[in-house]
Amino acid sequence: RESLTDKELVTQILRDHITGDIDLTNAQVRSVNIRAKASRMFTTAILEEKPQLSSDELRDKLRKSLIQLVSRVWLRSSLVARA
Repeated sequence: RESLTDKELVTQILRDHITGDIDLTNAQVRSVNIRAKASRMFTTAILEEKPQLSSDELRDKLRKSLIQLVSRVWLRSSLVARA
């Protein structure tokens, strides 16, 4: 075989196995998996982007949330008072 990177080798072996060109034992599949992990082929990255709010936007958002909360509390207390 020509000189392949670990990622290229793993990809080639798995592709050949999936297409039926080669058969792999369970031990060989585990070995390929270990090689893939060692080469950092499988990584999980979760990026969460939160927009930065200006102080005015934050104030408006908090004011709106507070108004909604007070409205709910007022509605519940008036319903309880009527009961």
